[in-house]
Amino acid sequence: MASFLFFITSTIFTILVQAVLPVLAQTHPIHVKTCRSYCGNLTVDYPFGTRPGCGHPGFRELLFCINDFLIMLHISSGSYRVLDIDYSYRALTLHDPHMSNCDSIVLGYRGNGFVVDPWRSPYLNPAQDNVFMLIGCSSGSPLFQGFPGKHLPCRNVSSMGCEDYYGCPAWKVIGPKRVGSVYGAGPPECCAVPFEAIKAINLTKLECQGYSSAYSLAPVQVDTPGRWAYGIRVEYSLSNNEAFCKTCEATGGSCGYDIEGVHEVCMCGSWNSTSNCDSGEKNFQTYLISFSPFIMDLGPNQSSHSLAQIKAVPSLGLGVLRPSRLCPLILQWTHITSGGHHRRILDFCDCLDDILLKLTELLTVTVADIF
Repeated sequence: MASFLFFITSTIFTILVQAVLPVLAQTHPIHVKTCRSYCGNLTVDYPFGTRPGCGHPGFRELLFCINDFLIMLHISSGSYRVLDIDYSYRALTLHDPHMSNCDSIVLGYRGNGFVVDPWRSPYLNPAQDNVFMLIGCSSGSPLFQGFPGKHLPCRNVSSMGCEDYYGCPAWKVIGPKRVGSVYGAGPPECCAVPFEAIKAINLTKLECQGYSSAYSLAPVQVDTPGRWAYGIRVEYSLSNNEAFCKTCEATGGSCGYDIEGVHEVCMCGSWNSTSNCDSGEKNFQTYLISFSPFIMDLGPNQSSHSLAQIKAVPSLGLGVLRPSRLCPLILQWTHITSGGHHRRILDFCDCLDDILLKLTELLTVTVADIF
């Protein structure tokens, strides 16, 4: 009978306690316990996040998981598929479907280019060994202002440039002008530049019909354009703000940011901290988990119908709790001392004790009759 009473009483108690959670959530928001997530075959971890409030504020609303299959990075110039996140080298590899490569030249201003939002620039920029090759730029392009008296910004990056790129099969269809150091009457059809030279790859403003991007990872440079790694290699930086997150994670928390998306916070299960999970106060949500499930047993006089004979012993050693004492503890743990919430929880407690008392007395009589 003890096991039967335990099952019924603890089940009813759990259901009734859930009714008070919406009240508590108004003053104690529930947060995701961990921010690490997975999308397709990629792990999304700090400083990134696909859940609201997760990650570093400098990367908020940056990555989006689509149908649990692919990750998209969104900035002002457009959306890019994330092919890889390299946490060791702090880099992302991106793909723009309208970017030219060795097999296909895409014109018509269809490509995204790459423009970083000004407030993100301290945290996110293309790698130094990433070359952008601008294609079909007009003579009035800002790239060529001052030409021919002023030198063009076109140059190779990590031994990759337009001279080799012209050797790709895709150029056989277009038939580019084979230009060297002397440009003749007009600008070249392809101009290779490093990102830091112009700070933004905006095809419309640069008056360029298309672009390609390639990056180098190997110590030995690959001089065959057909073997280049096409895509955009973007490096990220935390601007020396790593100490906060390391301390947070060391105390069991997850790193995130506040509702304004400006300040970092340490997410500690059901509460947030501005330092780490070893500081601050836990709320009702944390303690509710700590004393459930209960181990129920009957008192010395099993024939009595009093609820006081049933003791609730929490599994994590919070002491012997009788059901009539649960509500004062709930009030203490929630730290709610004034206002309408206090009154509503008191009403809930009175109702809970009455229901448990009547239920236990009824079950005791019924089971005694059966046996």
